[in-house]
Amino acid sequence: MDEAAVRALARRFVPGRGEPGLLALQSGLVNASYRVTRDGQDFALRLRAAGGEAPGVDRDWERRVLERVSDAQLAPPMVVCLPAQGVLVTRWVEGESWSAAQTSKPAVSKQVAALARAVHGVPAPQPGRAMNPARWRDLYLDALSSAGLEDSRRSMLREWNERAQRLLDEYAAFEPCIACLCHSDLHRHNIVLGDDGLVLLDWEYAHVGDPYWDLAGWVSCSDLPAAAAEQLLSAYLQRVPQAAERRRLQVLSGAYDYICLLWIELSGAMSDDLRARSQVLAARFVLHGAA
Repeated sequence: MDEAAVRALARRFVPGRGEPGLLALQSGLVNASYRVTRDGQDFALRLRAAGGEAPGVDRDWERRVLERVSDAQLAPPMVVCLPAQGVLVTRWVEGESWSAAQTSKPAVSKQVAALARAVHGVPAPQPGRAMNPARWRDLYLDALSSAGLEDSRRSMLREWNERAQRLLDEYAAFEPCIACLCHSDLHRHNIVLGDDGLVLLDWEYAHVGDPYWDLAGWVSCSDLPAAAAEQLLSAYLQRVPQAAERRRLQVLSGAYDYICLLWIELSGAMSDDLRARSQVLAARFVLHGAA
């Protein structure tokens, strides 16, 4: 979307009078985001990406989730949410994000664990949008089946899926958990360290599922070593984890790596950063799949 079209949407949906100030933040597979200043107030304007809706995104479900997590002060206050148009306006939350080096610190693990527990304690809107790793896998593979990939990439996807299936089979044999609301995209760029505490951004992948999925997301996206993953799990459980609980997080962390790999493949033209990230994930996923 060109700047003139974005400005037109900002004038229409962001509160205030006069010409809004506009700062592009990021664009990706799912969204394009902007910081908008109008009448001395700052807002976040998020628009659906130009390529259309991404697999696994349900904007109406997200709206209902946002109503609840905003009330719980876990997300920025919502101003305008129009799922059909792919428009979301929230209040701007001033703050910082953790650096990559900070994510493995014990103090950060405690904060992330407390944040995850808070999210998991919010009652999910009904009917719930239930998801699990196998369902995420199927959504991305369905989308990739018509993506016009080269034969070498399709062969790689088949190899990945064989490894992933071993993890998914092991996960299916675990004791069922109590499903809860999950953010499903827990990484440092989605957490703002504001004056009033931690605030989570980007809830479009939220669903009802295994609470360990959020922990696995933090482990995967932060590249946590085993000791730091253990710290996170202990902080979340508020006790020493049992062997089965450790293995559950390990398996789901491997599954999360795999879903991230599929997401990167689906994003199409890779930047240098995405290509490097894909290489890190693929190397680690080979080890997960062989475990």
